[in-house]
Amino acid sequence: MYQLDKNKNTKRLLMAGLGNEFARAGIHTDGVRTNFSVMSYQVVKQVTGLARIPSKLLLSCLVSPDRSLEWIDISAHPTATLTEYKEAVQEVLGGLGMHQTIVEDSAQPMLLPQVTVTKEVYAFVMRYAIRPPTNKQQDSLQDLTNRFTVFLGGSRIVTVHRTQCNFVEELKQDWQRLFQEERRSQRFLLYYFVKEIAHTFSAAISACIVEFDAYEAGLFSSSRNRSNLAREIYHIKRRASAYGRTLTLTQDAYSHIASSLKIYTSDVLYQEIQHDLAHVQSLADELNANADSVLQLLFQLSSYQVNELMRVLTLFSAFFIPLSFIASAYGMNFDGLPFLHNPNGELYCAFMMMSVATFIFVWFKKKHFM
Repeated sequence: MYQLDKNKNTKRLLMAGLGNEFARAGIHTDGVRTNFSVMSYQVVKQVTGLARIPSKLLLSCLVSPDRSLEWIDISAHPTATLTEYKEAVQEVLGGLGMHQTIVEDSAQPMLLPQVTVTKEVYAFVMRYAIRPPTNKQQDSLQDLTNRFTVFLGGSRIVTVHRTQCNFVEELKQDWQRLFQEERRSQRFLLYYFVKEIAHTFSAAISACIVEFDAYEAGLFSSSRNRSNLAREIYHIKRRASAYGRTLTLTQDAYSHIASSLKIYTSDVLYQEIQHDLAHVQSLADELNANADSVLQLLFQLSSYQVNELMRVLTLFSAFFIPLSFIASAYGMNFDGLPFLHNPNGELYCAFMMMSVATFIFVWFKKKHFM
């Protein structure tokens, strides 16, 4: 008993210090996750009905206490390449009795949120937001999101994702507690996954808003290069647009699968999900609109600077063009020019040039050109 408590304490300390790194380390040699499941390799094979489990996958299997619900979570082994991961997922999904269309779709890396309904299985493809990339120029949907697929059929729910997800690991840790509180179902797990995915977008958009506010604060700073600032804000606008488009598709797909599962619009969980998705989408749309407004303002400021430069050049030209004309006229080789042979001719010429300049200055002042 003392050794068991000691092991539990050690595990708790490792989880607190290492988090997902410790979770990824606790794998069976055959690719079965065992750190959060008490099931042995043979029991997992019995529950899933698989003849074998590819070594390039991490597979967790959790069963509700009353055996009414099975959850199979599939992710890539850290050493698996993309091709190996695709082949292994197709093999496992085929072994679980999935339709060929669903198995083929699982190999497509860039599927947008959608729902595929077959005779026995509902496939809900979603995308969750990852941390903003360190390279600010990475603003495509593939750089900003990862795929997360949920398969629902019978009393079984299967989730497939290539990389580790914090919300999935948290659900595994809270699995027993959730079922002890009240009876859970597929609908609750679907609600949990969609809600957590909405939270990932909320966190990513919040980070973009903070970054955008910093750029907006330095908009009128003379030390900022406005061309670089416009480029950075443009990438934020692209990210906000990608997030908003993904959330719109997620909303439509969730409404579709809710209708197929006969989840009524009066359901509290359904309304909460739609509210969360709409709220996060409104944040993305607002950020997109604000970034667009700031970009327009930057272009107007640049145009204003050009206009100010042209205004100064025009003022100089207005003064010096008449003076240059007078100087060039007296530089001609003609004898009939006034004051040409006068001993004080240069003084008269200078007085005439000063008079022209004074007249132009007074006229500009009167017309408020200066």
